[in-house]
Amino acid sequence: MWLLRMDKNRDAEKMLNELSTLFKISLGKGNEVITIEEELRHISSYLFITNMIYSKKFEYAIECDPVLYSYRTLKLLLQPLAENAIAHAIPMPGQKVFIQVRIYEEEDSLVLSVQDLSRGMDQETLENLQQQLGTAAHPDRRDSGYGLYNVNERIHILFGSSYGLAITSEPDFGTEVIVRIPKLKGDDIFVPGNAL
Repeated sequence: MWLLRMDKNRDAEKMLNELSTLFKISLGKGNEVITIEEELRHISSYLFITNMIYSKKFEYAIECDPVLYSYRTLKLLLQPLAENAIAHAIPMPGQKVFIQVRIYEEEDSLVLSVQDLSRGMDQETLENLQQQLGTAAHPDRRDSGYGLYNVNERIHILFGSSYGLAITSEPDFGTEVIVRIPKLKGDDIFVPGNAL
């Protein structure tokens, strides 16, 4: 509405299209498992909308070999990771935060990565965040640890504890959150059979 009031009709049209995509995939007829292609469309829409809302305070890029598009993933894995980067990454002086989303394969796994090029975290903050991944977060928590904990738990429930999140960060370089899941395509069933 704000864009329309400013006669920015093309921007408003693009925002509505992206919002429509975001809702279609988020709601997704109740399906918890979607294709990598759908997850990429969702994160692309989310980043576009959020960047417009924040007056283009960050830049971003998304990379994935189209060969991986038909593999399956839990939906909405990337969005909480990107939201964390947007909310918490501190830009280098005179620069915008740059968010890099990548999906690639490593042996029998798919790796979904969200990396921000920023000031990064100090060691204490990183260790606290890593610790929160392994411990039950209080249900009333709404900080970054809670969102990451939920993503990690969803992965553990479906795929087991061999898969999940890892976080690395270097001062003056940035932070990367990596999600590792099994490579599943079509009607593949993951053994030990956690219910795909």
